[in-house]
Amino acid sequence: MGNLRLVLAVVALWQAPLFAQDSIFFSRSFPGSVPGYFEALVSDDGTVEYREEPGEEPVEIQLSEVETEKVFGLAESLNKFRGFPEPAVIEGRRVAFTGDKVVRFQSAGTTIGEAKFDHTDQPEYREIMQFFLSLAGSEQHLFELERTYQFDRLGVNKALLLFHRSYDDGRLISLQQFLPILKKIQGQEKIIHMARSRAASLVEAIEAQD
Repeated sequence: MGNLRLVLAVVALWQAPLFAQDSIFFSRSFPGSVPGYFEALVSDDGTVEYREEPGEEPVEIQLSEVETEKVFGLAESLNKFRGFPEPAVIEGRRVAFTGDKVVRFQSAGTTIGEAKFDHTDQPEYREIMQFFLSLAGSEQHLFELERTYQFDRLGVNKALLLFHRSYDDGRLISLQQFLPILKKIQGQEKIIHMARSRAASLVEAIEAQD
């Protein structure tokens, strides 16, 4: 009996997680926009599972250490989304609908706090919302660069111009994920020289940041 208890204890220890992983979930539902829906689950090691349909196979993204610290720092400053305040009402102001949003803090799979809103006047909530909108925007740029490279090489330069604009505006997340497609564009002689040159300069800039 003693040996059996020892075996059971070892099995239980092996099955248990080594540490309780924290994560932040964000989703936005905004029919008519691109994408009309997206969700992202960010773990405290910087890994992200991104989806544009609930339940679909996720796209995996790796955040930088700075990006990971930023988003979890914002969550901490917001008490892990416990006690979300009602949006301030300002008479005479019309607030445009920008989608239903959910943000949730989880620890070892258990929800610690959650906020649901369509708009907010609280700066920290606006900042964390913008982080995830930039994440979704980054994936749209990546999808478009890969699509044009594969199927519309005349459209690659336009896709790069839009990407470069977002880069200059600081609206991109996880810059390292763009390097493989940018290097493909840079080395593809069937793509116009202007686009290859632009891709090369972006590769150099991103690698310099790293």
